[in-house]
Amino acid sequence: MRGEHLVALRRTAARRPYRAGDLCRESICPIAEQQAGAADGVAWWDYHCIALDQERRIWDLDTKLPQPVAARIWVAHSFPRAAAWPAPLRPLFRLVPSADYLRDFSSDRRHMRDADGDWLQPPPSWPCIGVGDSPGAEAGTKTDTQGNLRYYRDLSMSDGPGIVVDLEAFLAIYCADEGAVHGPRIT
Repeated sequence: MRGEHLVALRRTAARRPYRAGDLCRESICPIAEQQAGAADGVAWWDYHCIALDQERRIWDLDTKLPQPVAARIWVAHSFPRAAAWPAPLRPLFRLVPSADYLRDFSSDRRHMRDADGDWLQPPPSWPCIGVGDSPGAEAGTKTDTQGNLRYYRDLSMSDGPGIVVDLEAFLAIYCADEGAVHGPRIT
């Protein structure tokens, strides 16, 4: 659902060059400072979508941090002591250019239902994104009637959308020249 919220946000804010999905090798990732988190603020996401704008600020619609927030501050608060975590829990990011994401992403919301087909949470009020846009839909395309979220979530796909980077690469790309951060340190 967060991916759909970001599509709505992105349609009204053209200055978001990247969409990133947080994932882990184990397909579940702890992220701190989350509104959906437990009492300690940590949520264990199977995937989580954020947007990164040209000023290197993160738009995370579930964070307790202000919107937007500098990428380095978001990382420091969202993944405190991540370097000490076991490798399977360290975050990975699928970075997809915003224009590609808006053009190609589709979801039929099946990931929001339980085994019996009941909603896990109430769905958004707007229609599904990009599903079944044209007849003769091809698997894995925006017109795939089942959606293509699985291609965004599967980090083993080298030919999936965008590129996959680890936390260190994300920091090197987006936070290298931001200077000191006030708040938790990444160790």
